[in-house]
Amino acid sequence: QFSKAMADFDKVVALYPKESGGYLDRGVTYEFTGDHKAAQKQLNESLDLNPTAYDAYYYLGLTQWGLGQYAEARKSFALYIDKTSRPIVDVAIFEWAAAAWSGESGDARLKLFRDRYSGWPTQIFDFLLGTGTEDAMRAAAKEGDAVEVSRRLCGVDFAIGLSRKTHGAKQEARQDFSDTQSVCPPLFGEAAMSASELNRAP
Repeated sequence: QFSKAMADFDKVVALYPKESGGYLDRGVTYEFTGDHKAAQKQLNESLDLNPTAYDAYYYLGLTQWGLGQYAEARKSFALYIDKTSRPIVDVAIFEWAAAAWSGESGDARLKLFRDRYSGWPTQIFDFLLGTGTEDAMRAAAKEGDAVEVSRRLCGVDFAIGLSRKTHGAKQEARQDFSDTQSVCPPLFGEAAMSASELNRAP
């Protein structure tokens, strides 16, 4: 299915080489097939053509994460959050981890984001900030229908992996990232980022 989509996006770029959308679509497709370098090139091309296509920064952040460029990923996630009218809430978690893994603290930004929300996923924010527990996350994740519970558990496993890696428990984090992949829908950021972590040398 990805190869057919890529062929279609190639046609779009050939017909409209000065439009950013085709490059964005190719970049996203490359990212979800694990070709981070090709994805980064396409996403940068898209942003060169349209610097206000802020959704592209989300995918660029995923790509930079995949390449181990955590400081750059933090900046891309922050731009996406700050410039998009309704950002995906989980991206605040991604920004926090990218900051921590590039030697910075993402706590202040995560606290600001935490104060804007009630309900899910504030339990994940609290856990990462050290004011909540894994039990509280799991209990809150089990509220809702089966699809919602599955999506929430995806976030819980990912958050635990992030926390463990941040605190030096890299081997245990790998198991959490593996668990994340088993419960997350394949096109979720958590799934792509977990795959990137598992592909790195332990």
